[in-house]
Amino acid sequence: MKRALISLLIGCFATLASASNCDLSLRGKSQTCTLIVNGVTRQYRVYIPTNIPPAPSLVLYLHGAHGGMWEGDSNGWTTKAASAGFIAAYPQALPNQSNITSWNLYYNPSFGKNPPDDVGFIKAVILALEAGVAVDHRKVYVTGFSLGAFMTNRVGVELGDLVAAIAPISGELWQDVGPPVPAEKAPVSVLMINGDADTAVPYCGLTNPYPEATEDDSFNYWQTQNVCKTNSTALCSSGKPTSASSKLASGCSSSVVVQQYKLIGGIHKWYQVAMNLAPGTSAQPYNSTFNSKTGLTTDDIIWDFFATHAKP
Repeated sequence: MKRALISLLIGCFATLASASNCDLSLRGKSQTCTLIVNGVTRQYRVYIPTNIPPAPSLVLYLHGAHGGMWEGDSNGWTTKAASAGFIAAYPQALPNQSNITSWNLYYNPSFGKNPPDDVGFIKAVILALEAGVAVDHRKVYVTGFSLGAFMTNRVGVELGDLVAAIAPISGELWQDVGPPVPAEKAPVSVLMINGDADTAVPYCGLTNPYPEATEDDSFNYWQTQNVCKTNSTALCSSGKPTSASSKLASGCSSSVVVQQYKLIGGIHKWYQVAMNLAPGTSAQPYNSTFNSKTGLTTDDIIWDFFATHAKP
């Protein structure tokens, strides 16, 4: 029944995206794949481990501005996929009008009047891998860094019917002015991790040169959309981080959760060091909540969250 449903979805999507051209029987080695979405050729890398279980999980990593699909490898996701036994996919963004790789996040003006269909592209990657490797449709997850985190938020809003949980790292819900962010398509669990010393994507947002969402803006959106019990703890006050080091919204619809962690001393960086040692510096940020259960490094914290938040 599940495979028939996925085949139907692929069929319905065929007018928008062609099938991937890569060898999804290949194990233990990364490869570059292509898809044609709305007439545009798009690329992504995929790693399928040798120890893949039946109905594996899928984790997509969205790179930051100026980055590319190799960033997932350098930030540890291929190594993590190999040890944990999930599929890792790394979509490639397109260059904007300034020739900088970027994502069509809420509300990125850098593409002008013809932004790419990045939501459609990511949907196509998910559907291709679900059909080609028999991914468990309840265990599709998306994480991203910087602008990739902004895009991860948008994926959570618009692809919640396909994605079980998201983890935007060092990024918020929206950038620059635009209409209100639309309602989520379906409940999705959310893990937010941001450094309180980040100057590229400030914890408490921006006003100049453009407005940018704060931690409170992002958390409150997800708390409201997921119909959670209200947690009114402020993450920012007068434009500065409060003493709150974490925030949880539970009692949400469909058993999802919204979890936020502040990295004390953390800057705009993907950390692969243990983050449970006080007091917290730019080289080794700190959060007292982190332990062997939550995970200590960014990759472990995210994967441990994903692994416990599949769709019901």
